[in-house]
Amino acid sequence: MESIAQIRHMMADSKFAEAQKAIELQLTLTDSSKRYELLSLLAKALEEQNKIIPPLYIFELIDAELLADPKRSIEGHLEKISPRDQKNFFTRIQLLKIRSASLNGQMENLYKLISEFQMMLIQKHVPVVPQVIVEHSQKYFREDFHLNLQRLVLFLMTGDLAHSEKMIKALILSCVEKSSPKGTLKKYEAISDILRIPKDSQQLEIYRSFCQLHLSGVADKKDHKRLVELVIFFDEFKFQALLLNLLDRLGLGVEAQEYSRTVRSNKEYDFVYFDKYFNHLKKYFIKGALREQDPVASAPSPYVDLELEGSLKEVFEFTDSVAEEGPDETVYFNLLRHQNYTETQLIDLAVSFLQSEMPKVALFASELAATAAVTDETILRALYMQFSCLLILGEYRRALDLSFTCLERAVSEEDVKSFLYGQAEVYLRLNDKKEARSALQRVLAIDHGYRLARERLEKLNEI
Repeated sequence: MESIAQIRHMMADSKFAEAQKAIELQLTLTDSSKRYELLSLLAKALEEQNKIIPPLYIFELIDAELLADPKRSIEGHLEKISPRDQKNFFTRIQLLKIRSASLNGQMENLYKLISEFQMMLIQKHVPVVPQVIVEHSQKYFREDFHLNLQRLVLFLMTGDLAHSEKMIKALILSCVEKSSPKGTLKKYEAISDILRIPKDSQQLEIYRSFCQLHLSGVADKKDHKRLVELVIFFDEFKFQALLLNLLDRLGLGVEAQEYSRTVRSNKEYDFVYFDKYFNHLKKYFIKGALREQDPVASAPSPYVDLELEGSLKEVFEFTDSVAEEGPDETVYFNLLRHQNYTETQLIDLAVSFLQSEMPKVALFASELAATAAVTDETILRALYMQFSCLLILGEYRRALDLSFTCLERAVSEEDVKSFLYGQAEVYLRLNDKKEARSALQRVLAIDHGYRLARERLEKLNEI
């Protein structure tokens, strides 16, 4: 096997085809730190021959370069990927761009990439956020309302209402605690619109009522009923403070005065919280403040509640509810069982789960898709996804059995070639080189120009 020095000598002599074969052989047999150097040489050798470097090699090369030289632009490598592969590997490419932007401190671009990625998940109804997205969001944009609103939409799609409720509460509180009052109503409107997604969920409807009353006020008996429901439902001090603010804002002074007694009796009551966020509401907690003719009304009142002096509560952190670990795989299994997804949606979900490094869930989604599918094309797509998941999970015997089923169903030559090539990969992982050669030879018998099969067979014969 040629050394890297020998490969460089070949390339210096313009023996690029020979150098390519030598590099690919070494890449097959090594997983050492030399891969970066080998991949760089392979890219150069292929460019000299006007050949396309496989996307997976490009991704590995970018990963290595980001470790070695984070400041180096990755756009040159990404431009070499065909439009079709850019679509097929959208998640992988987007995550590489996000990683590069993070390493280079490009915060504006990083924000845009994360937002675009989450919007893509929303549009495709794929509620799976890769962990790297969560980590970057929490590290750099922890309190950003719009990114967290997008995350809320995705959580609502999972049906995880308990976690969704925590996120809703955090978003509502952030409108007061983490931003200026100027855009509060627009944020309430955005939350209200999002809460139309879940159906038959009285648990979340209460928060939509809260937002709607801020936007539209009290116009009829139905709105009065909503207010009563809020009074009954809210037992957390901070949400009671928000409700008291709403009553005051709606001009319901008498009701607000009565409700302030409930707020003050809450064991979490903190006068300093009002001083910081709702200074105009302190009047409800100062005795005699409503006596219009009180001669000391304009002077500092001696009746300010001082019982909690020295017991300030920690300021609410948005991460208390949003930055918690997301739902585990069980939630996604339940989601797939109980939602009425079409077979095409299930296949798209399987792809997303696989790209998000959740192969078990991806396998389950593809199995459901295969069961629901009616056309040969859709069945084969679902079976191919199952096959890919089994390979990643290391279940080679199951993958081998499935490959025979796939070949029985395959109609076109392209399908037969794909599944035969996959079968050869399984045999190689089972260390059955004889059967692997046989499968590759069958591929070449159908299409002698199948480059990957030919080169793989050549490498097997060289070993």
